[in-house]
Amino acid sequence: MAAIDLGRQMVADRAAAGFLADVASMVDANPHPHGAELLVTVSGADGRELGHVSVDVTNLWELGDVASRRAASPVDHTPKRGLRLVRGEA
Repeated sequence: MAAIDLGRQMVADRAAAGFLADVASMVDANPHPHGAELLVTVSGADGRELGHVSVDVTNLWELGDVASRRAASPVDHTPKRGLRLVRGEA
């Protein structure tokens, strides 16, 4: 496996683990009266299963709402040019 592929895999693993942990925390902080009824599984594009988390319909709906708002206002990744004084004296 090339170093760049290993690096991408490590970033994907870390992102998946963070996402799953954050969703679990969200479910714990905002419990649904009927409990978690759905299972969200994260898999890599290569087929590796990276983990899963139980979630209720309300919290999953809210995650979908956040994704919808982000889709409506995508992040601009174009580099900004300009000078900026970070620290120093004139």
